Amino acid sequence: ITQFVTSGEIHKYFKTRRIMHVVDKMHGHVIICGYGRNGQQAAHTLQIHNVPFVVIERNEARMERFATDQHDLIYFTGDATEDWLLKKAGIDKARALITALPEDADNVFIVLTARSLNDRIQIISRASNQSSIQKLKKAGADNVIMPDRIGGIHMATLISKPDVIEFIDFLSSEDGETIHIESVDYIDLPEAIK
Repeated sequence: ITQFVTSGEIHKYFKTRRIMHVVDKMHGHVIICGYGRNGQQAAHTLQIHNVPFVVIERNEARMERFATDQHDLIYFTGDATEDWLLKKAGIDKARALITALPEDADNVFIVLTARSLNDRIQIISRASNQSSIQKLKKAGADNVIMPDRIGGIHMATLISKPDVIEFIDFLSSEDGETIHIESVDYIDLPEAIK
């Protein structure tokens, strides 16, 4: 029993050490708070576009399940509302934070904390209630997304303007050909195009 406990603790120690080593080298990464459906979709999309990210999730069992399939998944288990955990995830060097927790109050708290730790970071937050949008923006969120609202709008627009939505879906699709649209500042354009 002692050997089993000791070997488990040693494994956990080296795993944490490996994750900390990877996070220490990261710069310009994204921190995803919450690995439910929205957090998983955000992670999947970031992975497709080769954007490095770190996940913070409270549910350790959930993360262990995903880690067995995704060996390169960098994550911390714990409460994302804690300052020390955001610091451990490299918030001072991160370019963006996505908070996708189901409770709006938790998202507001994370946004406040993240904004105080890194005033340059882009913060995108999930909201469940319409009344939370202004609170999240006042707390420091750059963008607030209501997944249910977006889903409903998308479905209705498929009926009213199907060609436009199908084109946009084609551009943002992960299946088939990879087409990427990026914005470029006018200043960055070559003289021949200007």
